[in-house]
Amino acid sequence: ASGRRGARRAEAARMAEAAPPGPAGRATLAVAGRGEVTVPYDRAEVRCTLGGSDPKSVAKAREVAAQATAALVHGLTGGDDGPKLPTSHVTTGSVSVRQDWEHRPNVPRRLRGYEVTHTVSVRVTGDLSAVASIIDTAVSVAGERLTHLSGPDFGVTSTSTQMAEHKALQLAWEHAKWKAEVLAEAAGMSVGQVLRCDDGSRAQGGHPAPQPKAMLMARANFTETPVMEGEGESVGRSVNVEFELVPRAE
Repeated sequence: ASGRRGARRAEAARMAEAAPPGPAGRATLAVAGRGEVTVPYDRAEVRCTLGGSDPKSVAKAREVAAQATAALVHGLTGGDDGPKLPTSHVTTGSVSVRQDWEHRPNVPRRLRGYEVTHTVSVRVTGDLSAVASIIDTAVSVAGERLTHLSGPDFGVTSTSTQMAEHKALQLAWEHAKWKAEVLAEAAGMSVGQVLRCDDGSRAQGGHPAPQPKAMLMARANFTETPVMEGEGESVGRSVNVEFELVPRAE
């Protein structure tokens, strides 16, 4: 064991001696450090598509879709059983109008009617317990007019990401300094002043949570849609630091 420790110290000393000289020929040691922080999700988005159709009138199809969309917006923002979201959190994503044609071999195509769809994006920030209510409100209010629903897409707001980056950079610096001190000690040297320090990476995120948290609420003859929020998003940063190596004080 003592032989292995001696070999490691010799290797560390060799690395320190081989380090390119810094200003005025000083010995230097360059290390990289990394820090990672998990941020709880505080943003979610659900997209709902509502449709109306009519065999003869595009105006009637538009009216059906418009009524269904208006009912959904009211249910989300002002309904008694809805999540009571701010109107600014409900956004029109797209409006589509199309003719529905029937195509058959050797027969002229026939117009079967008109279809109009509205896609609405619903956003939640902060407390995500409203996500399940958004889904259930869309189903109960829009009914058969709800042609498609997707989400929730979870994420982290820019404010939370910046706070996590701040902490991750601190951890990365501490990691880099610890590595430098270990190597310097093994080489019989000490860590001196910082000669260079730069950000080695951008924020990273998007890891699904291994331990989901269920948001459930039971009512009479009704089970709220289970929404598994997850643990959060991982934000990592790294730094590259160059230290001066100085003789160890006796």
